[in-house]
Amino acid sequence: MRGTSAMLHRRVNEGRDTTARSVSYRVDVVDPPPAEAFEPTPDATHGEHRPRRRLQIALTLTVVVALVLGTIGGSGLITGSAPIVGNEVVEGAPSTEPRVVAVDAAGGVITMDQHGGSGVAYPVPGVAFEFPAWSPDGTSFAAIGRDAEGAGLYVFEARTPSQPQTEAVIAYESADHPPFYLYWTPDSQQVTFLTSESDGLALRVAPADGSATAITLRAGAPMYWDFVDPGRLLVHSGANGPDGFFGEVGVDGALFEEPSAAQGLYRAPAISGDDRLRAYVADDGGTTSEVVVEARDGSGSTRVRVFGPAAFSFNPQSDELAFVAANESSGRNLQLPVGPLRLVDPTTRGVRTLLGGKVVAFFWSPTGKSIAAIRLDQGDDNVTEASRGAGAVLARARANSNVEGAAASLTMHLSFVEVTTGSVVSERLVRLADLFLNQVLPYFDQYALSHRVWSPDGTAIVLPIVGEGDVTRLLAIPVDGSDARALATAEMGFWSP
Repeated sequence: MRGTSAMLHRRVNEGRDTTARSVSYRVDVVDPPPAEAFEPTPDATHGEHRPRRRLQIALTLTVVVALVLGTIGGSGLITGSAPIVGNEVVEGAPSTEPRVVAVDAAGGVITMDQHGGSGVAYPVPGVAFEFPAWSPDGTSFAAIGRDAEGAGLYVFEARTPSQPQTEAVIAYESADHPPFYLYWTPDSQQVTFLTSESDGLALRVAPADGSATAITLRAGAPMYWDFVDPGRLLVHSGANGPDGFFGEVGVDGALFEEPSAAQGLYRAPAISGDDRLRAYVADDGGTTSEVVVEARDGSGSTRVRVFGPAAFSFNPQSDELAFVAANESSGRNLQLPVGPLRLVDPTTRGVRTLLGGKVVAFFWSPTGKSIAAIRLDQGDDNVTEASRGAGAVLARARANSNVEGAAASLTMHLSFVEVTTGSVVSERLVRLADLFLNQVLPYFDQYALSHRVWSPDGTAIVLPIVGEGDVTRLLAIPVDGSDARALATAEMGFWSP
């Protein structure tokens, strides 16, 4: 699985919010300081037909752990050395939901049940796939496919081992304007996606059944969006000044509102589950920025002061917004949100810290009862300044030289936090695969909208974990701290709805 990262954000842009807001809050919390520098460097490529822009973070992290062979629970290092499925199709009774779609190191795509069994392969000769995503109704999945001629958007009908193979629908393909990130419409009828352009990015949409030609909705870079409903999406795109855009757009390209002057520090916007509220990050006109939660008509806003960029998403079962951002100035221009995980209640306008420290990504459980958070070590880690430029540098950790196989990858904490009480249900060390570390984590807020890491019942997440022999395996990791189970040898995988 080798492909472009979803460069929803080719360069970091800053803007200014010139619209009036009703209430402003300064949030002061006492937490360990955030990471000091996540600086980008020039884009890297991988292969002639696979431009690969990686976020790469220069880190020196001292990790003293015992390398335990086999999957373990609790706080140990997960290595994922349990029996695996890989690309082998396992015959058996038809699988029931939930399902997982995964891609191996060669770009082969396969679906399986929650135990890694009942595997079904979806081969397309000469095509390597990346970042598959299930349709919201769970009947299909789409993936970016690449071959010697270019790239396309492939849609597969999900099937069981006993069902006959069907051909994939190519909803879009191009050598000059290759797609690299996709996001289904809520009604499972269309797929929105980003394409690389000579002057930036284009946001396009195509019917999943291939019945019509894709159309372009917006152009600009960076490019982020969330859906309000199947017919419209909230877009935050473009550079500062006249190229900036924030507003609702129809899937036919029509504008539903006048574009806002609120450009801010670009990240994925968020829409609440009941479609009443939206959230975004804006420049407050000084040295700080603000996380803004407001009604979709722009009224009744709640603003939380932060330092630098922020990433956020709504609880799928309520209006509560979780966000990550620095809570104090580091004296440097941060390029990515790193800091404590906090919650804001738009009704009470109260803010509380859920998990302190250097959180770099989080994912809401579909039940809204817990959050999976990924953070840097709180001990002797030392975040160093990375090279400067428009792209990024690979995140690497210098681990204890006596820990076999651990020195080439960044070991991080995976914490499951109970939202109501703020208690940590379980926590363990994980060695995330480079592909996930470099291409998903930096833009986790956008990927969380389109690619599901949580099981439908909220009891486990799937992550690609580097284990024994530096082999990447897709693990299902339970919230309760019990043993993780290996599903397949794979670079990436996502749950069905």
